[in-house]
Amino acid sequence: MFIIRLQLSSLLTYASIASAVIGISYAQDLSVAFVCLLLCAFFDIFDGKFARLFRGRSALEKNFGIAIDSLADTLAFVALPVAIFASLHGVGLILIVPIIYALTGVTRLSVFTAEAMPDKTVTHYRGLPITLAGLIIPLTYLLTQPLAQPVQTLLMSAVYLALAFLFVANIRVKKP
Repeated sequence: MFIIRLQLSSLLTYASIASAVIGISYAQDLSVAFVCLLLCAFFDIFDGKFARLFRGRSALEKNFGIAIDSLADTLAFVALPVAIFASLHGVGLILIVPIIYALTGVTRLSVFTAEAMPDKTVTHYRGLPITLAGLIIPLTYLLTQPLAQPVQTLLMSAVYLALAFLFVANIRVKKP
């Protein structure tokens, strides 16, 4: 009846997708958006470990898990941070910042998906893992709260651009 059956091994990934959609939908309410972003990071940290508990998954199920994880990460760590940025700073000339962030985030996730092999243990990532944006962006926002709006905008923009650069930089980051 469906193209693939519900994958219980992807349950945390589905929870991340739901959190990202809620966060995007409520991006004007920053407290909701940031909680959703943090939830996405939490789910993403544990989704692979959870999926590996389901032994005996077929190659299709493993490949599906890799693909849906990257798609979920696109919503959680690209679309949701872009919605948060737009909510904070509006649109206009500064829109180049979330565009650059989105282009590099999607590129990073595409490289990760292309290089992923379901039965190979990964010890290092190439480029900054995009999940870290789910922690760095809310922390930066909290730290810049007491600052004047133009300074906050400048610092948030700098953090988004630094993340964008690190997503695609040819650096090795040890997997925790």
